[in-house]
Parts: sequence; C-alpha cells; structure tokens
Amino acid sequence: MFPTSSTFSSEAPRRLPRLSRAFFVALGLCICVRLVVWLVPDSIQRFHGGVNDRDFLAAEYNLRSTQPHLVVAVMGSSVLYEGVSASLLASELGLEPEGVASGAFRGGTAYDAVLMLRRDPGLFGQLHLLIIDAQLWQFNDRSWEFRSPHSYRYASLRDRMGIYEFGYRAVAVADWFWPFVSERRQLRQWLAGHKSVGPLLPPRRRQPNADFAPATQARRQSERFHFSVAMATAWHELLAFTEQRGVNVLLVQPPKRAAYQDWIDKNATAAYRQYLSFVHSLDGPGVAVHTWERPDEIGLSDDSFYDYGHMSEDGAARFTRFLATMIRREGLLLPAGRSPSQPVASP
Repeated sequence: MFPTSSTFSSEAPRRLPRLSRAFFVALGLCICVRLVVWLVPDSIQRFHGGVNDRDFLAAEYNLRSTQPHLVVAVMGSSVLYEGVSASLLASELGLEPEGVASGAFRGGTAYDAVLMLRRDPGLFGQLHLLIIDAQLWQFNDRSWEFRSPHSYRYASLRDRMGIYEFGYRAVAVADWFWPFVSERRQLRQWLAGHKSVGPLLPPRRRQPNADFAPATQARRQSERFHFSVAMATAWHELLAFTEQRGVNVLLVQPPKRAAYQDWIDKNATAAYRQYLSFVHSLDGPGVAVHTWERPDEIGLSDDSFYDYGHMSEDGAARFTRFLATMIRREGLLLPAGRSPSQPVASP
C-alpha cells in the first residue's frame, strides 16, 4: 500500500528538525576543527601525513637554529640550495659558522620566504644580508602557482583568492575553510604521533636525466607563459619587510648551461624579457640585482653543472667564492643604504 499525501505531510515536519540538527552539528564540527588548526598549527603539522612540507619546515629550522648569530641568509630554490655552500661562504666572509645559514630548498621562491616571515617576523633577527634567487619558472602562473603542496597549509585566504587558474583557486579556497587537502591523514598517521622537525639535509646531487636536459627544462618552465601577479606581489611584500628591518638583498639569477639560454632566446624571448624586466625593476637602495645567463659570464663552464642548471660540488664552491667577492666589493654586509665607503663595525 502506497503512503497517502497525509502520511507525507505528517512525517515532513519531523524530518526537517532532524536534518537541521544534523546540519548544525556538522557545521559546528567543521568550525571546531578549523579553530584547532588555526590555534595550534605547528603542533598539527608535525603529525606525519597531510601535505609534504618537510623541506619548508626544515629550511625554516635552519634559519631559526642559528639565531641570534645569523648575519647572511640564503633563500630561494634548489639552484641556491645546491649552488651556495653556507659554511664556505661564512669562511670567505670572515664570519663564524653560524653567521650564514641556508633556507633555500627545492621549489623554494620569494613567496616561501614571505610565508616564513608571516609565521615568524623575528626570523631574520639581526640579519645583514639576504641572498635569494629569481627564476623564470617562478613567474609563470602555469608552472609555479600552488604546485608546491605546502602552500595549501600556509597561504592566507587572500593569497588563495588571487590564484590565476580557477581549478587551483577553487580547491585552495575550499581548503582554507575545510582543510581537506592540507590536513588530511589516515587514522594510523594520527596515532603515530608527532614527528620531529630537524635541519635541512645537505644537498644530494642527483644523476642527470632526460627530464632535466637544458632544452627540456627551458620549454617546461616557459610553456604557455602567463606572468604571475601573485609572485610579483610576494616580491614586493618581501622587499618591504627587508627595507623596514634594514636588511640588504642580493637578488641573483645564477647562470645555467648555455643550451638552456639558447633555447629561451629562440623560443621564449617575450616571456623571458617580461620576467627579466620585472626583476631588474626591483634594483635600488638596499637591493642589488644581478642576472647571469651563461656560465662563462662568471668564470664557470658547462662542466660546473650536473644538469641544466644545478651545480656540481666544484661549481658550487666556485660560485660561492664568486658571491663572497661580490658581497665584499659591493659592501652588502653594511646596513642597508650605507655606502661601502662609510666605515661600520664588522658583524
């Protein structure tokens, strides 16, 4: 026998309150979880799982662990992670070993530096100089933006709203309200407990492969180029911070194998020039910008790299010494805005 209309009408009022209660219980649970994530983020992040932010946290640890002795910080991508030896740079500049630390890591950008400084505005302490790199791929929305998973954990809602591609923007915004990407773990991972955060491990230079051939990487990094306003904004935020703190910035584009730049010059001139124009527009008081394209410009050779642009151990040593000479020559360890001719006590 089918239910009559009177049966539906009598059951509907009872169902609605149940649905309303379930909705508000679910909403309350979501709000509670979001508040916990907001109030104790570092504690939750040390549970294994979720997004892979170990390199980010380890790089941050490197900088924090050298306070208050840190004089020079190296940040940015794997090109500087493998291309600058912190211990050698400290020795060349006459600093204590704790005077130089590297917070560069694979995929790192100026945006990651901004995220670290938002989390800990005192991260730079008494820093005199920040060395950081710029790369073409970092300014291509289609090859950088939110491809680093840890961005889902640390980005602000405003950052997420400014993402260029709709799909990534929708997921990132939704994750801010309900962290289904950044804080998702299996039960066994929660039960496993905290994992300690330690220093970033020394570079392990990999064997070259076809994916990291110069022409292949040049094509990938410039493909369907769309200039990243989000990255440009991050640079302005970073430099506003360093200016306020009196920190000098050495912004570099390290050279790559000649074949990389040859491909760019033939196939991606407009994209490269747009990126380069922005980078050089940042040059000014307290900010020194140097962009090198081919290794012979600074006394290196193609043999200084083990792939398209990551340096071998010998290449890194030579590049580090080159940077030390430049830093001394340009007086970049002096307080920002001071001329090298004006004496100042050694750090």
